[in-house]
Amino acid sequence: MLYSGQSLAAVLQSLEASEATFHRWRNQYGRMKSEEAKRPKELEDDNRRLKQLVADQALDIQMLWACGVKKRASPSHKRAATTELQQEHSASEPTK
Repeated sequence: MLYSGQSLAAVLQSLEASEATFHRWRNQYGRMKSEEAKRPKELEDDNRRLKQLVADQALDIQMLWACGVKKRASPSHKRAATTELQQEHSASEPTK
């Protein structure tokens, strides 16, 4: 927008940003290439996805503990408890 001939004030007004915000953005991203500016967003998305996985696993663990499955239970006992939970709560297996 600045390169198309608009003044800084007009650009900031259309973006609804303050001049201080503009200078902060310029200091933070001004020297970055477009690929480098996309990387933090990709990392945030990956972080959000991983946090969701951890939350899902924590919920699975809590549900198994609620059924009385201990940490060292056999795989068949864990499968039986999982099947019981699925039937009891009308839950399905997660898609991978």
